[in-house]
Order: sequence, then C-alpha cells, then structure tokens
Amino acid sequence: IPTGPRYAVEEVHLEDDFFSGQWVGHTAATLLKREEEARRMSDEAKEESVAGDGADADGGEEMAYRSSTGVWWGSSENDETYLDLLGRVVAKLAEGPALVDDEGAPGSILCFLPGWAEIKVCMDWLQDIDAKP
Repeated sequence: IPTGPRYAVEEVHLEDDFFSGQWVGHTAATLLKREEEARRMSDEAKEESVAGDGADADGGEEMAYRSSTGVWWGSSENDETYLDLLGRVVAKLAEGPALVDDEGAPGSILCFLPGWAEIKVCMDWLQDIDAKP
C-alpha cells in the first residue's frame, strides 16, 4: 500500500503550555479540575473499601471504588466540555501550516471519539466554525 509522508507525532497533555493560550478558553482547566475531583473521590472510595470488609450487598467481592469512581470527562449527561476542547484543538491545528503531502494533496487530522453522538457533536461544532465569516 503506497503511503505519503509521515509526520512526527507530538504528545501534548492538558497541563502543557499548548493549552495555556486564550484560544482554549477555560475548557482545559475545567477538565483538569473534574479529573482531580474524580481521582479524589476514587481514592476515598478505595479507603472506605479497605476500612470495611470490601464485600458488596450480595456478599460478592465487588469493591466500592470499582463500581463508582465519581465524575469523569463526559460522564455527566449533556456535558460536552471535552468535545468543545476537541473542536478547539482541531481548529487550532487547522490554523497552522497547511496539511498537505509533497504533491500538494490535502491531508487530514484523525480524532478518535467514543461514539457516534460525540462524532456528530464535534462535526457540527467544526462545521459551525467553518461557516462563520
């Protein structure tokens, strides 16, 4: 299978300078805050399981921290914060150098999302940006 040029992959985290610009708004900080809160809740649930006998109501061995870990990204109904951030990242990348191969053929940005609803929301968000003058 013939392929075009390969580009270096750069790993970037929400804590990195890339997400400190005005273009990102408060979305990265909001997600980091939710993640920290969820980790705290998970740690508390683990401590409660260790302090208790660790058995669930049916006498099984399901630990409390495995059945409920608190609020993670997108787990709240209608929370589209992470999708907003994804749309902003794609728009920011599109502002950079042209995504073309050596012959000038346009390239793409590949994003993995958990389901069709998330794909649709992000696609609509990006099309709304594209439609603005």
